[in-house]
Amino acid sequence: MNHNDERLYFACRGNMVDVTVQRERWFGAVWSYDQGERHLIAYWFEDTDDKVYEEWMNSPWYEDCTVLFTPFPINQVYQQVREAMNTPSGLIDSE
Repeated sequence: MNHNDERLYFACRGNMVDVTVQRERWFGAVWSYDQGERHLIAYWFEDTDDKVYEEWMNSPWYEDCTVLFTPFPINQVYQQVREAMNTPSGLIDSE
Protein backbone atom coordinates (compact mmCIF):
# COMPACT_ATOMS: atom_id res chain seq x y z
CA MET A 1 0.00 0.00 0.00
CA ASN A 2 1.28 3.47 -0.83
CA HIS A 3 0.96 6.73 1.06
CA ASN A 4 2.95 5.69 4.12
CA ASP A 5 0.74 2.64 4.71
CA GLU A 6 -2.14 4.77 5.93
CA ARG A 7 -5.62 3.42 5.38
CA LEU A 8 -7.53 5.49 2.84
CA TYR A 9 -11.28 5.77 2.41
CA PHE A 10 -13.50 6.87 -0.47
CA ALA A 11 -17.21 7.62 -0.59
CA CYS A 12 -19.58 9.74 -2.64
CA ARG A 13 -23.09 11.04 -2.35
CA GLY A 14 -25.55 13.06 -4.41
CA ASN A 15 -27.58 16.14 -3.55
CA MET A 16 -24.75 17.96 -1.80
CA VAL A 17 -24.56 21.74 -2.30
CA ASP A 18 -21.50 22.87 -4.19
CA VAL A 19 -21.15 26.42 -2.87
CA THR A 20 -18.90 27.45 -5.77
CA VAL A 21 -21.84 27.11 -8.19
CA GLN A 22 -24.70 27.33 -5.65
CA ARG A 23 -26.48 24.14 -6.64
CA GLU A 24 -26.69 20.50 -5.68
CA ARG A 25 -24.14 18.16 -7.22
CA TRP A 26 -22.44 14.84 -6.50
CA PHE A 27 -19.65 14.99 -3.91
CA GLY A 28 -16.86 12.47 -3.49
CA ALA A 29 -13.79 12.43 -1.27
CA VAL A 30 -10.72 10.51 -0.18
CA TRP A 31 -9.58 10.75 3.43
CA SER A 32 -7.62 8.97 6.14
CA TYR A 33 -7.61 8.88 9.92
CA ASP A 34 -4.63 9.40 12.19
CA GLN A 35 -5.11 8.91 15.91
CA GLY A 36 -8.85 9.43 15.50
CA GLU A 37 -8.48 12.64 13.48
CA ARG A 38 -9.76 12.78 9.90
CA HIS A 39 -7.37 14.06 7.22
CA LEU A 40 -8.98 15.08 3.96
CA ILE A 41 -6.81 14.16 0.99
CA ALA A 42 -8.95 15.06 -2.04
CA TYR A 43 -12.53 15.88 -2.96
CA TRP A 44 -14.59 16.43 -6.07
CA PHE A 45 -17.92 18.02 -6.98
CA GLU A 46 -19.39 16.75 -10.25
CA ASP A 47 -22.76 16.70 -12.00
CA THR A 48 -23.07 12.89 -12.01
CA ASP A 49 -21.90 10.01 -9.87
CA ASP A 50 -20.12 8.59 -12.93
CA LYS A 51 -17.96 11.73 -13.11
CA VAL A 52 -17.08 11.51 -9.40
CA TYR A 53 -16.10 7.86 -9.82
CA GLU A 54 -14.09 8.76 -12.93
CA GLU A 55 -12.17 11.46 -11.02
CA TRP A 56 -11.47 9.05 -8.18
CA MET A 57 -10.47 6.21 -10.50
CA ASN A 58 -7.99 8.53 -12.24
CA SER A 59 -6.54 9.72 -8.94
CA PRO A 60 -3.35 8.36 -7.37
CA TRP A 61 -5.41 7.01 -4.43
CA TYR A 62 -7.78 4.78 -6.37
CA GLU A 63 -6.08 1.43 -5.73
CA ASP A 64 -5.46 2.15 -2.06
CA CYS A 65 -8.98 3.09 -0.92
CA THR A 66 -11.60 1.24 1.02
CA VAL A 67 -14.99 2.21 -0.42
CA LEU A 68 -17.64 3.12 2.14
CA PHE A 69 -21.31 2.91 1.28
CA THR A 70 -22.79 4.30 4.49
CA PRO A 71 -23.78 7.99 4.41
CA PHE A 72 -22.46 9.08 7.82
CA PRO A 73 -18.71 9.29 6.97
CA ILE A 74 -19.17 11.16 3.69
CA ASN A 75 -21.61 13.55 5.36
CA GLN A 76 -18.95 14.36 7.96
CA VAL A 77 -16.30 14.86 5.27
CA TYR A 78 -18.68 17.13 3.34
CA GLN A 79 -19.26 19.23 6.46
CA GLN A 80 -15.48 19.49 6.92
CA VAL A 81 -15.13 20.78 3.34
CA ARG A 82 -18.00 23.25 3.78
CA GLU A 83 -16.51 24.61 7.00
CA ALA A 84 -13.11 24.99 5.33
CA MET A 85 -14.68 26.87 2.41
CA ASN A 86 -15.87 29.44 4.95
CA THR A 87 -12.40 30.08 6.40
CA PRO A 88 -9.78 32.33 4.80
CA SER A 89 -7.04 29.68 4.73
CA GLY A 90 -9.23 26.89 3.34
CA LEU A 91 -8.44 23.21 3.73
CA ILE A 92 -6.81 21.68 0.69
CA ASP A 93 -6.70 22.27 -3.02
CA SER A 94 -9.23 20.10 -4.80
CA GLU A 95 -7.85 18.04 -7.68
